[in-house]
Parts: sequence; structure tokens; C-alpha cells
Amino acid sequence: MQSQRPLWIGFIVSTALYGVTLGQTVYYYLSFPEDNRATKCLVAMFFLMETVHEAMIVHSQWWYLVAECNGDSNACLLVNWSIMFQACPTLLISFMGQVYVLHSHFSVLQVTSSVYIQVLHLEGLAIPAAQDISCPGGLS
Repeated sequence: MQSQRPLWIGFIVSTALYGVTLGQTVYYYLSFPEDNRATKCLVAMFFLMETVHEAMIVHSQWWYLVAECNGDSNACLLVNWSIMFQACPTLLISFMGQVYVLHSHFSVLQVTSSVYIQVLHLEGLAIPAAQDISCPGGLS
């Protein structure tokens, strides 16, 4: 059972951070009731994905510590489905957050003419990252 200690410590830290997320979500809804519906739905989606992630962590802990392993080191070599898919909610949260930040930055900047991205040079290879994109009317 020595090998299960890092999993247990990670579980405790993850659960504590989930509590922080719950507190931040409640604080947001109480402090900003005038925000638009899209932002409120985005916060709810973030919290829902974090809840799914925490449920997968709880399931994997239960599976490894109680149901399957229970002292049998050979059973601990099997990989549980919840371990394999724990990254999915986190990836969705990261993607949605980055899209939101990009959207808010483009809305603030009011880009109206065109976007220029330089050519990247990686070890002698020239990789064009983007072309000159004309945007009549802006990107808002």
C-alpha cells in the first residue's frame, strides 16, 4: 500500500481545490447577478466539467483502493476507464476558457483592418503561421 500514498495525497489536494472552485462559483453568482446569460452559462459549464472531473477522480480512488486492488498489487496494474478519461473535462475547460479570452480580447481591441502573423523559423524550416487576412467590417 506504499505505492497508493501519492494517489491519496493527490486526491486530498484535488478535493480541496474542488471546494475552492465551488466557493468561487457561488461567489461569482452572488456578486455578479447582472452579467449576461452567456457568461453565466459559461461559468456553469466550467463548474459542471470540474464536477465531472472530480467524480472521475473519486471513482478511480474507489476502484484502486477499495474495489479492485484491496491489497492485491497485481490488480493495481490494470488501468481504470476513469483514469484514462480524467483529462477530458480539463481539456474542455481549458479550450472553453481560451476561446472566451480570445473572444473578449478581440471584442475589446475592435480589430478592423487585417491580421498579420509573421513567418515562424524553426531550425531552418519556414512555416507560415497565417496569411494576410483581410477583414472588411472587423472581427467583432
